[in-house]
Amino acid sequence: MKEILAHNTLITADVGYHSEANLKELASSKVDALIADNNMRSRDEHFTDQG
Repeated sequence: MKEILAHNTLITADVGYHSEANLKELASSKVDALIADNNMRSRDEHFTDQG
């Protein structure tokens, strides 16, 4: 994928992609990405009022 991404691309993914293996692969490939984890909503103040 690196060949088609702009130099400032940030990849985002939902919680289904959050795993130690995926995080290690991203780190070793030096890919900038944000992947939600199971506890993201409990830490984010935007979700305080949601059940």
